[in-house]
Amino acid sequence: MNADVLSAAYEAFAAVVRPLGDEESWRPTGCTGWAVCDLVFHCAGGRPAGPGRRIPSARRTAGAGTG
Repeated sequence: MNADVLSAAYEAFAAVVRPLGDEESWRPTGCTGWAVCDLVFHCAGGRPAGPGRRIPSARRTAGAGTG
């Protein structure tokens, strides 16, 4: 895949998720145990997959927006 195609894909993805607020970001998805923000971070390459790697949700239990 060339860099221009990948860049365009990330820009299109960002345009969809950028307007999401905190409430929308924490909504559940069709993937058991994953919130919208979990999938966004995963798809953007921000963290490894797997339920044992739920970094955003761990932050939420400590208090959203505090870390």
